[in-house]
Amino acid sequence: MSSEGILAVIKSICYVIKTFIINDADKVAVVLTESGLKKSLIAKNGARLKSAAAGKLEPFNFVEAEWFEKEGQNLHPLNNVTVTKSYFKRISGDMARFMAFSFYSELVDLLVHGEEGSPKFYRLLTHTFDFLNTNDDLQTATVYFMFWSLKLLGVFPEFENCAQRGSPLTDGRKCGYSSEKFYFHQFRSQL
Repeated sequence: MSSEGILAVIKSICYVIKTFIINDADKVAVVLTESGLKKSLIAKNGARLKSAAAGKLEPFNFVEAEWFEKEGQNLHPLNNVTVTKSYFKRISGDMARFMAFSFYSELVDLLVHGEEGSPKFYRLLTHTFDFLNTNDDLQTATVYFMFWSLKLLGVFPEFENCAQRGSPLTDGRKCGYSSEKFYFHQFRSQL
């Protein structure tokens, strides 16, 4: 194997976690791929208004991205990007929803590390965003997101009995949370 590494073209649906500008014209997007990996993609001249990536590599967007990946590199040149779903219009003008979506993005950024990702984090993000696209219950969605994040990290505590019914939680049903009474109860999850 050469010291230059292997060049591969990768294509994936990704969630744009955050972006920043470097060199006054290039845009770097940190994305979460469908397979749960966190990647840093660079769009040359992506910060310019006439760029092919303009308006696409933005937080709260899901995009189909194609990039070149070279072994040993952490910043991958973007080849093509198309928006598949955007939540920006749904959250614009709604500060509480904007803060919730920002919180989920920040949490994913902190919890997912490069090649250690899990597709379950990607699915958790999409389920939560889809729920909030049609519902206004930010508290339930946020608690759900935090609990499932803990579960995916392997640090969610085990509960033996349902606090509402007193029945054992060993029958395969998942444990849920009631924000009104602050207790755990059984429910069915689609994750």
